[in-house]
Amino acid sequence: MVRKILLLLCSIVCADALSDPCLRRRSEKRCLKEVGCVWDQTYEVCELNRCNGTQSFSVSFTGNWTEDRHPIEYPSNAHFSALIGASFGYGDAFWRKKGISTEGMKDMAEFGGTFTLTSELEDNEAYLDVATSGSGTSNTGDMALTLEVDATRDQVGFVSMIAPSPDWFIGVSAVELCDYETGQWKSNITLPMFAYDAGTDKGKLFDSDDKPNKNHKKIKKIKCGKVFCKKKKGFVPLGYTEVVRLSE
Repeated sequence: MVRKILLLLCSIVCADALSDPCLRRRSEKRCLKEVGCVWDQTYEVCELNRCNGTQSFSVSFTGNWTEDRHPIEYPSNAHFSALIGASFGYGDAFWRKKGISTEGMKDMAEFGGTFTLTSELEDNEAYLDVATSGSGTSNTGDMALTLEVDATRDQVGFVSMIAPSPDWFIGVSAVELCDYETGQWKSNITLPMFAYDAGTDKGKLFDSDDKPNKNHKKIKKIKCGKVFCKKKKGFVPLGYTEVVRLSE
């Protein structure tokens, strides 16, 4: 019984420790020993240099989804829905790989809707800022939004539906915009955009009939095979997103 209680306490303390990006970087999968943990890894404390004040960043996506680059089952009306993003602190990403989609994520991934997801984010105090690009773009077009971050909510995440598709989307769950080593805001970051399955529909092809999953499955990255590219081939990005600091 005593051992079970100690292990429970340890798991709680570890979860708290790894919720901090500084501790996560230095002590990934490590635990505190003070409560009787049996792991032999050590717990390190490090100084976290947070960035000061508020800062605005533009999030600009450029598509590169073409038949030459993604030949398998390429749809004739390929496009992307409006981009939607939010700013938040560590651990508060509104979606993540192997996570479960909310109703807002479902609506975005299946229909390109932003209303429900926007409402979910705006109603949650964890999110400092929420924004959309207003409209979508073609397979090789551009779209952008602007997000504000601050000292404790210094990460952004964003998504856009791959259309047409059953429930697929592009996006990044969390991008750190503060350099914790220097305490300075990053100037710009360029990110490749890959395809994800929201886990809300069973469809396997771009034009599959609606086949809702009664219980949402885990979000997963889409691999080459039935769509986009031949099996065992490397997945070529569907575009790139540049996150740029707008002001000093």
